[in-house]
Amino acid sequence: ARVGYQKEAVRFYRNPETNRRTWPLTAIVHYSLFAELPHPMQPGQTYQVSVDLGGKKPVLISAHFDEAKPNRNIKVNQLGYLPDVKEKYAYLGGYLGTLGPLRLAEIKKFELIDEATGKPILNGKPKLRKEKDFLSGEDVYEIDLSSVRAPGRYHLFVPGMGRSYPFEIRDGLYAKMLNDTQRFFYHQRCGIVIGKPHTEFPRPAWHDKKSDGFFHKSIRKAPLHTTEKPGDFMDVTGGWHDAGDSGKYTPTATESLHILMAAYEMFPEALASDATNIPESGNEIPDLLDEIHWELAWLLKMQGKDGAVYHKVTHPKWGGDKKAPQRIISEKTTHDTGSFAAVMAAGARLLKPHFPKDAEQYLAAAHAAAKFLAAHPNTIPRKGFRNREGNEGGEYDDDGDDRDERAWAAAEIFKTTGDPAYHKYYLKHGPKTPGKRSYNHWAETQQFSMWTYLTTDRPGVNKLRQANFRKQFLKMGDNSLKGSVTYAYRSYIVSLGRGRYYVGYGSGSGSARGMAFPLARAYALTHSRKYLDGLALQFDTQLGTNALGRSWVTGYGSNRCMFPTHGPSGLDDIDEPVPGMKLPGPYNRGKLHSGSTEFEKNTSPRLPGTRIFYDISLPVMGEPTIDVQAHQLAALAAIASWPKPKPKLEPKPKDE
Repeated sequence: ARVGYQKEAVRFYRNPETNRRTWPLTAIVHYSLFAELPHPMQPGQTYQVSVDLGGKKPVLISAHFDEAKPNRNIKVNQLGYLPDVKEKYAYLGGYLGTLGPLRLAEIKKFELIDEATGKPILNGKPKLRKEKDFLSGEDVYEIDLSSVRAPGRYHLFVPGMGRSYPFEIRDGLYAKMLNDTQRFFYHQRCGIVIGKPHTEFPRPAWHDKKSDGFFHKSIRKAPLHTTEKPGDFMDVTGGWHDAGDSGKYTPTATESLHILMAAYEMFPEALASDATNIPESGNEIPDLLDEIHWELAWLLKMQGKDGAVYHKVTHPKWGGDKKAPQRIISEKTTHDTGSFAAVMAAGARLLKPHFPKDAEQYLAAAHAAAKFLAAHPNTIPRKGFRNREGNEGGEYDDDGDDRDERAWAAAEIFKTTGDPAYHKYYLKHGPKTPGKRSYNHWAETQQFSMWTYLTTDRPGVNKLRQANFRKQFLKMGDNSLKGSVTYAYRSYIVSLGRGRYYVGYGSGSGSARGMAFPLARAYALTHSRKYLDGLALQFDTQLGTNALGRSWVTGYGSNRCMFPTHGPSGLDDIDEPVPGMKLPGPYNRGKLHSGSTEFEKNTSPRLPGTRIFYDISLPVMGEPTIDVQAHQLAALAAIASWPKPKPKLEPKPKDE
């Protein structure tokens, strides 16, 4: 027999009396032993393995092979598949540490079992897709289920391996997930009590006018300082918590708002529900617009009297400080002022039919911000925002210039008002191409303004510029389709060139932001089914067809994440976290957080990139964010817009 092992840190030690992690952090290490036997194990048989661990006598370990139990090496979309999707795939693949890939060449057959009857409705042979895939460490085999369209509940059975987790095939498969994804924003609301009858996951208000917020002690050093004094109070209550903690940031708020508003404009029917069970439900306004209205109300408070906009509201220390509950307001920047002007103009346009007085206020705020920018033509601070002493939390530092934010503001104000001065500015200073990143990002807003200008129907728009933008957006969608072909699990990985790859906010979140959203956008432009088919493959990856056979969406899938970095999910007696949260997933780029060294030194050999994941509330792997969630909602709205099959026309009876 060939014998191998994997040493892996799996979680941090917690004091049993306080259930809190000790400091310094101490990793609990898990050892996996692998043995390739000369003959196949027989179903129903129990085997004993003698392992010499250096003690006085070997340790006996029992191993029972039960083909009736789910095997995580059989990977399926654990939610299921839409009947009309062109391509439906499951996969086989495993990793044995120092032994390398689980060798599956002898697997000759699979069966798709209808759970209603217990009988197979499809059988075939798995096909090798990628040998020694360096991203997963596996030999990856694919199982083609594309021919199956009949609604039902199924599982795969693979003789010699076992069965998969169950899954469904049916229309409307993603409806509940879309609802939960949108409701995430309600759970992120700051300054109000969250609880029944609107959710089973209660949470106190946390931050009110006693805490949100006070100017940081360094405010006088800020280059855009006017009359603010350290310690002075300014009401910045409300809005959404940015992620798993409670910070509120203008950059991610404006990105999220843009994506949500664009999603509504692209797929209004899919996002028209007024019954998602939020406090505003039943007011005859789509709940998504109510949610956008909530965030815009907070963002308005972040604008100073001079028209410039503050960067963030956070605790002085990461995670908060019970001894210092007051939260600090950080300085203004021209980056934030530009992004603010853009979403305020967009909000004025989108919400005017429902909130006409607020829409007037949004537009006035956008003009005030634009006026400030005109009076301050340079990027301030010159290298973007940086935390000053005594100010922790996310920096969200945009170290580039602010030309992209200024152009975005001009595009949105022109689209809303038709003012030729803003149009002239955009044509002169607006981007011709996206930024360096291949996906949307708060630090590179070129794609935001390009989309806004492309979808503008004001007289005098530059048709050639619009045609160029359309071409580029379709190319991004086509590149996402190519990525589906390239990688073993048809998932999202960013190539850095020369054989190097980035798996970061990555194989999980990147599938929403970097591949799914461009496909949704391309579908909105063309209504071509190929983009929806590609989009469905991205949800397969999120929901189980990945190296670890895990679902990165809370509440969905048999092998789902249970311990996200999400404060509200840990405040109740419910085992499950808030459902519908899109988690980042595997991460192999740089430090995870302050305890990453403990994990790295206790993991041997180093795991392939898409296997580096720990479901233990690590910020970079398990933290939901409002910007990724917004992209996820847009992609789900596209899926919900799946063309309904045309009814078959009965032949007319011939005249007698």
